[in-house]
Amino acid sequence: MKIIGLETVRLPHLPNLLFVHVSTDTGLVGLGETYYGAGPAEAVVHEELAPRLLGLELGDSARDIARHAGGTVAYVGYSGSGAETRARSAIDLALWDIAAQHAGLPLADLLGRRRDSLRVYNTCAGPLYMRQTFGQVSSNWGLTAADGPVQPYEDLDAFLHRPEQLARDLLAQGITAMKIWPFDQLAEQTSGRSIDAAGLAAGCEPLRRIRAEVGDAIDIAVELHALWSLDPARRILDAIAEFAPFWAEDALRPDDLKGLRILRTGSPIPLAGGETLGGARAHRNLLDADGIDVPIVDLGWVGGISETLDLIPAAQDAGRPLTLHDCSGPVVFAASVHLAMHLPENPIQEFTRAYHHGWWRDIVDGIPPVHVGAVAPAPRSGHGVRLRPEVLAAPSTRITRLGRCLTAPDRSSATDDAPPRSSAATASAG
Repeated sequence: MKIIGLETVRLPHLPNLLFVHVSTDTGLVGLGETYYGAGPAEAVVHEELAPRLLGLELGDSARDIARHAGGTVAYVGYSGSGAETRARSAIDLALWDIAAQHAGLPLADLLGRRRDSLRVYNTCAGPLYMRQTFGQVSSNWGLTAADGPVQPYEDLDAFLHRPEQLARDLLAQGITAMKIWPFDQLAEQTSGRSIDAAGLAAGCEPLRRIRAEVGDAIDIAVELHALWSLDPARRILDAIAEFAPFWAEDALRPDDLKGLRILRTGSPIPLAGGETLGGARAHRNLLDADGIDVPIVDLGWVGGISETLDLIPAAQDAGRPLTLHDCSGPVVFAASVHLAMHLPENPIQEFTRAYHHGWWRDIVDGIPPVHVGAVAPAPRSGHGVRLRPEVLAAPSTRITRLGRCLTAPDRSSATDDAPPRSSAATASAG
């Protein structure tokens, strides 16, 4: 089986998302994805990775196929979750999708299924959360204007202003865990350097109201988005402890190994984090530093499934339950759900119901179903998600192709321009 084509897909109304198709001469097509900085990651796909991939013989076993993602590690950019790592994350997901399709199995079964479903927690974002490209800031929360209609599943506005109602609504759907970030705007006021008593009280208010409404019926994770320095982070952990959070996530930057070790030593609650780290080695360093209770990996940022599989032994040796992040796109979610069925000690899977019941369904099919607070992989082979034909055919969709791609008909919005280094590979692939 040989790679004959590679294409990237961009949707203008979702500028943070990059999709990648990898086509083979057997007719199989794998779909990958990454999130944030889609333009730079797309450039890496075409200029650095495509010349190495086009024309490659993949082999027959899953490891034969997926090991080619390891050959895409760049001379620079291999450390962290920059454009190089995000690009090869998308390629890795596509190759594992091909491997499972080639075996005629759902990806969970190819990896080695340990469970059939898993409890979820709802990340309380809204449908327009992080829609623009200017980063993880409150001005990019996509909240409905005060005089406009409230979007369906506008869970971010709800946790800020109607947390009791949100908790009841989640429980009515069988969802028994939620994640909120009530301290982010306070961090923006001081660049995370300090927080006063009034700020602590304001940040704790949604937790207080949720506990008063539903008691311990719902678990609450508190996301801090790595916005704080050590002393205010410690004050926040002490303040929220009375509400028994499920965990506090990314209280400090995940590469602040010394700070996290100090913080964890005195923390009254479990610390989770690491989703923005790239590569298994960075996660192993965090585990070795004893700075985390619950390591979190994002398949679209870490280097894909292959890097995550390499991390599993270290997490087991450290006695830490490896979990998977998702508040981005449907492919990473689907691949995460399949991998979550394989992880040895995985307690819970993140999902964002505003996406799951909203815009994801407009662009793909095959999303893993969530029912009564638990998620299960879709039964089709591979990770199961496919871009809808009408999305690929839409005039606004931007498709850049190299080689012979098997997904959508040629049209004026697609290009077949290859970087100079790829010409020989493209010829051999055709």
